[in-house]
Amino acid sequence: MKRFYGALTILLVLLALSLYNSYYARELTTQIASELTKAQEYAASNQWELAATHTKTAHELWDAHDFYLHVSMRHTDTDNILLSLQAVEEAIALEEADQYRTSNAQLITQIQLLAEMEAPSLQNIF
Repeated sequence: MKRFYGALTILLVLLALSLYNSYYARELTTQIASELTKAQEYAASNQWELAATHTKTAHELWDAHDFYLHVSMRHTDTDNILLSLQAVEEAIALEEADQYRTSNAQLITQIQLLAEMEAPSLQNIF
């Protein structure tokens, strides 16, 4: 009976950690996507400096959680997002509105998909 309760305890701890990871990933990606959305609004009104500031904030948030992201997420996904962040920053520096809109929309989608991959759903379980 001791083994059963020990195994059950380990299972419950792992479940709790998994659910917390999902919550944390969702909160982090929402925060980053929010910064990128604000940047997109500023870029739409040709306020490139403010767009650059919010994009830089998003990049700093990403860098601040780099270890967590590389440990808990797929490396190819995190690397692609990092490359997309750099492409968005370059489009802002050149003030290329069309390239920026396309790159930023793609980046926001990639970040949202990253959170969805960690969500506890039947699609992710199977």
